[in-house]
Amino acid sequence: MQTKHKASFSVPKSLWPKLRESIRRDAPGSRVITSGVSDFDVIPAAAGKGAAALEVVRLLGMSRDRMIVAGDSGNDLAMFHVADRAIAVGNARCELIAGADPSRTYFARAPRAAGILEGLLHWGALRPAPYTYG
Repeated sequence: MQTKHKASFSVPKSLWPKLRESIRRDAPGSRVITSGVSDFDVIPAAAGKGAAALEVVRLLGMSRDRMIVAGDSGNDLAMFHVADRAIAVGNARCELIAGADPSRTYFARAPRAAGILEGLLHWGALRPAPYTYG
């Protein structure tokens, strides 16, 4: 998905260091975000999911300590670095798991949306549904 402010490519991991250096040299003011085995994104240095998460908190008039973020890949790490509480869903890629701060991250067992619900329960943002007899 190419946009005005993001260029995304499928690039073999072995080429990442060389391309990252070329972008640093030839496109100052850009940032490279990599994840998986071939996801290679180039965005403006001031952009990204961390900046976006902080802007949403500001727009909502919330205090930052109420923010909980969730993700599954390395391109979510910027959010994990600005939030006090994060959820790595059960299908998270290794680069997210390795880069997340374990003291601020709940590592869900369930994948995708179920992992987010599991994490929200863990962080106390949701309460378990009461058991009802059929």
